[in-house]
Amino acid sequence: MNAMTQVLLQAHAKPAARAKAAKPKAKAKKAKVTIASITIKELKAGRKPAKVLAIIKKKFADCKTTMACVYWYASRINRGMC
Repeated sequence: MNAMTQVLLQAHAKPAARAKAAKPKAKAKKAKVTIASITIKELKAGRKPAKVLAIIKKKFADCKTTMACVYWYASRINRGMC
């Protein structure tokens, strides 16, 4: 490469480097506590589905979660989908 080509390449490289440096860092997101996240966590910890349902009902008093819901998550975990 000749000197002129090198100067042109450097000139084009600098704005890209500035653009990357100007981006603010993404903040770490807090894990959202949901019925699904608690159910999966408790089932993976080895809790019985009835105990998991009791935990869910205690944490989310107005929820309509049933044993069928808990078993649905259990089946997903057994298939390796969660």
